[in-house]
Amino acid sequence: MILKLRKKITVLLTMLFILAYICFAAVFAISYQKSNEAAAAHLLSNHLQIASQKDILSDDPLPSPASEDTGTESLQVNGEDAEITILVKTENGLQTVGGMHGTEDAAAIGQKCLDTGKTNGKIGRVQFEIASINDQLVIAYMNTSSYDNEVMHVLWRIIGIGIVTTAVWGCLAWAISKRMAEPLVIAKQKQNDFIASAGHELKTPVTVMKTSLSLMKQEGIENKYLDYAITENERMQQLILELLDNAELSEKDQKQKKEICCLSSLLTAAALPFDASAYESGVQYKEEIEENIQVRGYAGELTKMCEILIENAIRYTKKGDQVIVSLHKKGKTAVLSVNNQGQAIAEDEKEKIFKKFYRAAEQDPENECHYGLGLAIAQKIADQNDTVIQVNSNKGWNSFSVSFHIQ
Repeated sequence: MILKLRKKITVLLTMLFILAYICFAAVFAISYQKSNEAAAAHLLSNHLQIASQKDILSDDPLPSPASEDTGTESLQVNGEDAEITILVKTENGLQTVGGMHGTEDAAAIGQKCLDTGKTNGKIGRVQFEIASINDQLVIAYMNTSSYDNEVMHVLWRIIGIGIVTTAVWGCLAWAISKRMAEPLVIAKQKQNDFIASAGHELKTPVTVMKTSLSLMKQEGIENKYLDYAITENERMQQLILELLDNAELSEKDQKQKKEICCLSSLLTAAALPFDASAYESGVQYKEEIEENIQVRGYAGELTKMCEILIENAIRYTKKGDQVIVSLHKKGKTAVLSVNNQGQAIAEDEKEKIFKKFYRAAEQDPENECHYGLGLAIAQKIADQNDTVIQVNSNKGWNSFSVSFHIQ
């Protein structure tokens, strides 16, 4: 139990760390990209400002904004200045200016910038600024592929760091989980100790009461109150036994190794006493058990689980209806199934019936002597044997099935 609890705590802490790291990485990457875009926009504005002070149609090169007379810095990516192209709209179309040599598709890019209808923005990996200088429309743009790639490189570095730190945090979370789980384990242990001690203390007086009541009955004393006392004594004795079984399972040494056992033989032995029980209840009982099916688990517990499921099926089956106990192979899996005819189990009840002391609202008065611990114990046994009990209701049949890996 403590191992599973620690695993859940570790997974939860690790998932919270991953979520927080993803949020941090996203915010950092977006901020880094926005910072680059702002720097590029500032540089483009500076170029346009310089262009406004010169004859933009002359062949004289425009001074760089990074020169000493401007006092501004250029945008650098991987140690190189970003290339900026400036175009002016003339009667002959868009032309590069200021001695700059544009690429063959510079005019096409400039036209796309104009087509946006905006004075600044970004088209794909091209960031642009548009201004009116001396009654002429001037476009400054730059290709942002370099710093977009740099953002991706930074993001990949963040991911790499995240993987390493997540692994380190996972180890720390496993250590933390021990301290977090310890109080819960201690509380659970105290609860089990109390149940076990109370059960053993009550077992003796209840047995004495049962013997005394039986002797009174044998002496010919007929009294309805005596019958009530005998019935309640039997209920109390059953409750004590179930509480002790539950406490014993909770205290089970999880380091005990499972062993390979014949599930076919265990089920046959567990089902043997219920043939007569079903006959007395007027229930049609049938077994379909495939021989020599080997599984890995705790033999004693698996037998107890089979007994609980069969007893439960017979108890909730009306006279004349059927109970079928089956075990068969399905590929590499062995499926143990206990089926009985009866009222369908509602969907919202299928999980509740495995809770301790839970009984359905429409509980049959004949079954009121049971306290609702049987299926809880069966599910705990299934869990300790690395499986689960599944419940299905279909066409007047209720089925409790358990799957095992065949050895």
